[in-house]
Amino acid sequence: MKVDFKENKIKSNKEKILNKKTKYNQNGITLIALVITIIVLLILAGVSIAMLTGQNGILTQAQNAKNRTEEAKEEEQNRLDEYENKINEYANGVNSGGSGETTNTPKVPNGFHHVEGTEVESGFVISSEEGDDLNNSKGGNQYVWIPVDGILGENNKTVQNAVDGEIILGRYVFNSEGKIDTENAVIPETLGGELKTDRGSSYSYTESSTGKGNTPAKDIQGFINSVRTNGGYYIARFEASEGQNGKAESKYNKAVFNDVTQSEAFTACQNLYAGINSDLVNSYAWDTALLFIQKYGQNNYSREIGQSTTSQIANTGKNLLKSTNKEDVQLNIYDMAGNCYEWTTETYSNASAPCVYRGGNYGDSNNSAFYRNSLSTSLSSSNLSFRPLLYI
Repeated sequence: MKVDFKENKIKSNKEKILNKKTKYNQNGITLIALVITIIVLLILAGVSIAMLTGQNGILTQAQNAKNRTEEAKEEEQNRLDEYENKINEYANGVNSGGSGETTNTPKVPNGFHHVEGTEVESGFVISSEEGDDLNNSKGGNQYVWIPVDGILGENNKTVQNAVDGEIILGRYVFNSEGKIDTENAVIPETLGGELKTDRGSSYSYTESSTGKGNTPAKDIQGFINSVRTNGGYYIARFEASEGQNGKAESKYNKAVFNDVTQSEAFTACQNLYAGINSDLVNSYAWDTALLFIQKYGQNNYSREIGQSTTSQIANTGKNLLKSTNKEDVQLNIYDMAGNCYEWTTETYSNASAPCVYRGGNYGDSNNSAFYRNSLSTSLSSSNLSFRPLLYI
C-alpha cells in the first residue's frame, strides 16, 4: 500500500487545530460562567445587604424591636412604680388620712362640669351647667371641693396635725384668735368622740347617724368612707336658695332659703342629683372647710365677724362683712361668716335644743364662721338657712 505521508500530515494538523479550538472553547465557556456566577453573587450580596441594612432592613427592624421592648419594659416599670406609690400613699394616708401637702385631684361627679380657671388651692368649683363660670352666668348649681390631707384618728393623725396646718377631717373648737382651742375645749381624737366647747360643761356635741331629737346625717359613715377614698368632698358654694319641689339650690344672687327647721333643711338637701350622695352639711364638713380656708385663704376666716354693713339679710353671695367691707367669700366659698346662721346635722346633748347651727349672721357682730349653737327641733328663723353637701 502506498502511504500518502503528506495527506496524513495535513489531517493530523487539522485534528490538532480542532483539538486546540475545542480546548479554547471549553476554557471560554468556563470563564463566562465564572463571571456570571460572580455577578449573580454580587447581586445576591447587594440584595442581602439591602435587606439587612437601611430603614426597613432586618437589622434595623431588629434594633427597633429591641428598642420597643426596652421602652415597653420601662413603661411597665414606671406603671408598677406608680401603682406602688399610690398603694404606699394610701397605706401612709396621703390623700386619705395622710400627711403633707394637699395633692389630690378632685373627682367631678356625673352631670357636673369643672368651672374653668379654678384650682384646688384657690377653690375648685364645679357646676351642673356646662360652660358655667365664677359669675354663675349659666345659672348652674355650684359646689366647691374641700381637699383632705387625713382623717382624725387614722394613720396616726391627731388634733395636733390639724393645729400644725394639715387639713384633717374632724370637728374642732376655735378660740377668739381663730386657732384650734386645745386648752379650754375637749376635742376628740377620733371622729366618733364627744366634743365640748368648754371643759367644764356637762353638755357635748356629737355627729352620728342616730341623733338625739334632731335629724342626723343620712349616712355619716358613707360620707367618711367617700372622703377616705376620694380625698375630699364638696360643699355648696352659696347658702341655699329654694329650687323646684322645695329642693336646695346653690346659686349666686338668689333669695336665701330661710325660715326652715333643721329637719326641713335636711329634707331639702336629700336626693338632689341622680347617682350622687347629697345631705345637709355635717359638722366634719363645716370644720374641715374652715381648716381649708385658713390654710389657703387670705385671712383668718374662722374669726371673721359676720355682721353685714346693711344689717339685713342679703341674697346668696351678696353679703358684705362689716369688719372688712368686703364680700363674705374665701376660696370661692360664700356666706359662712355672715348673712345667715346655717343648720348642720350635728347633735347637741341638751334634749330641749339638739339642733346645731353654725357661722355668723347679719344681725350679730360677735359671731363668726366657727360659731356653734343649738335650738329645738321646732324652731325656725329668718336668720337661719343652710347649705347642702355632696360626696361620691
